[in-house]
Amino acid sequence: MSYYEYTKTDLLTPEQRKQFEAIDEWCLDSNFVERLWCLLDHDITDTLDDDGTEMENFRGGLAEFCFGWVMGEKMPDIKNK
Repeated sequence: MSYYEYTKTDLLTPEQRKQFEAIDEWCLDSNFVERLWCLLDHDITDTLDDDGTEMENFRGGLAEFCFGWVMGEKMPDIKNK
């Protein structure tokens, strides 16, 4: 019987991971993201306002964008790993 064992390697340093988690948690806890989401006109944007998954994807994408923006050139090159 064969099986596969998967391992996950975090490409961020512990300090970078802590910074990302702080940004992600703020986006999760803040009503700023919800207010920003509600400002969107979903009839003219490529977003859906139905089951909540779109807003969660928006929140996660916003956290990733903010982290990438503040990291700038210090962002690990994960595409070549």
